[in-house]
Amino acid sequence: MLPLFNKLLINPSFAGWDKSTTVQTGDYFMSESKEDLNHVFYLTYDTYSEKLKGGVGYYFYQELIGSRNINETGLGFTYSKPLSRGKGKRLIPSLNINYKLATKQWLVQMMESLIPPGQELLRYNVILPRAGILWDSPDRQIGLSIAYSIHIEIADGGEPPPPNSPEIVFYYSQLIDGKQNGLISKPYEMTPEVVILYSGEVFLTRALLQISDITHNYGFYIQNNFSSNLHGIGGIYGWNFSRFRLNLSAGSAYNFDAGKVAFFGEISLSMMLPYIHFDKKNPWSTPKKLF
Repeated sequence: MLPLFNKLLINPSFAGWDKSTTVQTGDYFMSESKEDLNHVFYLTYDTYSEKLKGGVGYYFYQELIGSRNINETGLGFTYSKPLSRGKGKRLIPSLNINYKLATKQWLVQMMESLIPPGQELLRYNVILPRAGILWDSPDRQIGLSIAYSIHIEIADGGEPPPPNSPEIVFYYSQLIDGKQNGLISKPYEMTPEVVILYSGEVFLTRALLQISDITHNYGFYIQNNFSSNLHGIGGIYGWNFSRFRLNLSAGSAYNFDAGKVAFFGEISLSMMLPYIHFDKKNPWSTPKKLF
């Protein structure tokens, strides 16, 4: 699953990319049927480190894979290094490492131990290293991330963990400003965005058009899961409060193989603190440019 509102989960090179500090939490869910509910709760923190001369990011995940009665809980860390290419353009490579522990779904474990995937609570470990690259310019962003999930089985018997496999995510976005009175003000920003995910289990695409003004965010997207033959549309509505943003999304899809309707959505709350340069040797000096 690919959350809509957290770019750090799409490509680790977004860690501290504009030198601001961002704390973001949210929950993305998908229900392919009444019996199959999947969701991922996330909490991320990213900022720019003067000592490391790059962005750092920290992750917490809590996922439910309803089709297999599995919970995955984990942590992650990212480091990104922006390389200036002049005229506001940058190339940002990054490295990311994640660890997750998979357990039998807690409620299922308490209710009936004979329900699959097995009797034991602990199921397997997941080690997920990821590398990312992002081309960042004033009008567009192009990124690619590659991850490899390593599953290490803990329990005996029951359903085995998913196979170890690579995961590739392509990202593209274009920034369209609605300028007014030259460069004095911008009443809105329009951002078309395309995300493509491919792994051994999933081939998913999403095309998004989002419009943001001073107080609100609006959006429309088309999402296709070709592996499950699941195709749908969704909408976005959000509020901007100074340094806070609250976004909601909801959508529906149709599974052409099973002949069923699926539902998906996300809620996200983020807080952004602008970058402030402070020179300890010369605290009264003029702040340096961001890049």
